[in-house]
Amino acid sequence: GLDLVGWGDVKCVGISVARDKERGRSVIADYANELGKYYGLNKDYSDRIFFEDNYLYGGYEQYTPEMAAYLNEAMKKTGLLFDTTYSGKGFYGMMNEIKKNHLEDKKIIFWHTGGIMNIMK
Repeated sequence: GLDLVGWGDVKCVGISVARDKERGRSVIADYANELGKYYGLNKDYSDRIFFEDNYLYGGYEQYTPEMAAYLNEAMKKTGLLFDTTYSGKGFYGMMNEIKKNHLEDKKIIFWHTGGIMNIMK
């Protein structure tokens, strides 16, 4: 999608909620390559997949007390809802990666993928 709109130089990083890095990169690369072919891009995206699995905390629906506390504060400050399975894990991971890699001065977009139903259960 980034190539289609002329943003091919933009780095897209995924924060996993369940898959390990090797499996996640493979699934996404296969999908990106197929989608690229469909749109006539004929590129190999295998080396352009950035997939972090440092925030699995044991797997799907698993999290740490530190992550939960961070998300509670973020929700109070922003008014955005974050669950601890999907959007919250991604947001927490992104914020840690920004700090770890000293990216505070970069333009970064967080794609909030939902997860509100997990908060309601």
